[in-house]
Amino acid sequence: MDQLINLISFPFRDKKWIIKLLIGGVLSIIPIINFFSFGYSYHIFKEAIEGKTAYLPEWNQWDYLFKKGFYIFILGLIYTILPSLLIMLSLSFMTLKGPFFILGFLLILISIILYIAVLFFFPTAIALFAKKENIKDALNFSFIIKSTINFCPDYFKPFLTGIGIIIVGLIIESILGSIPALGWLIFFFLNFYISIILARLFGEFFLRKRL
Repeated sequence: MDQLINLISFPFRDKKWIIKLLIGGVLSIIPIINFFSFGYSYHIFKEAIEGKTAYLPEWNQWDYLFKKGFYIFILGLIYTILPSLLIMLSLSFMTLKGPFFILGFLLILISIILYIAVLFFFPTAIALFAKKENIKDALNFSFIIKSTINFCPDYFKPFLTGIGIIIVGLIIESILGSIPALGWLIFFFLNFYISIILARLFGEFFLRKRL
């Protein structure tokens, strides 16, 4: 429990946490500009792997943040393209009747399983990328699957913790999201906060479990 409290509270130990989180939340709103936010979360992840103290970095090195954020975006796109296509295909089938509707329902189930698999293996892919910052390393699917499985059962702790944090975040967003004008701002702010918490969570795990 103490580890979890330290994890979710580390951003607030920074004297400028409001400004830093606000910048990240605002940047995450705008497509392409949100690469800066992705890069910032990756920076926290990489520093955790390197064993550095948990803190909120300054918003500088803009070129670095954008470039790394772009790589993270591309990796996320590659990893989610198949389940995303299956979701779109399943929805089109479910507008029809008979066996096509059943097929659409089955495709939705398959896509959900694939999304869960992405959530499970993606942190390992990012950890591999962080070693040499070569995007090809993060696409070595057989090694990623083998390594992640070898990390089990220890890997289940950060994974389930991360899922729990995401679920709590979704509940908070559903409650506060109805606030006029502020709801959408809370959504992006909270999503950015969750991203840096997850970055630190998995970064600390891969510090202990070298790839």
